[in-house]
Amino acid sequence: MSFVLIWLGVMFPLVFSPGPANIVFAASGARVGLIRSLPLMLGVDLIFILKSLLVGFGFGNLLQSYPIVLQLLQIVGALYIVWLAVGFLRSSLRTSESEQKTLGFKDGLIIQLLNSKGWLMVVLMFSLFTEPALSSF
Repeated sequence: MSFVLIWLGVMFPLVFSPGPANIVFAASGARVGLIRSLPLMLGVDLIFILKSLLVGFGFGNLLQSYPIVLQLLQIVGALYIVWLAVGFLRSSLRTSESEQKTLGFKDGLIIQLLNSKGWLMVVLMFSLFTEPALSSF
């Protein structure tokens, strides 16, 4: 039971705090609706699952050994978020609804791939809650 409480104490704030994917979901849902935002969500979720598998099978060691990789992900992710923001601003200036671009599956893949918060969350989850880490509890 204490393990579950510790896990919830660490992961709950990370999952529900606003990050790039959460903000893009909110903006997309408000602009085009929930149903048209589902491909975006599926892209984000697919990459999150793949991140979990990669980190679970050792990508976390690469990030620990070469912190520059994570820094590069953060920089590229920040640039992509700025690019998305410019796109949202441009689309809000358009008057015709037919001109608005719906973010899709590919955008979800890119958002989550470059989401440094997502990488950190998965690395933290595996570093705190895998077998070697649990032996210290």
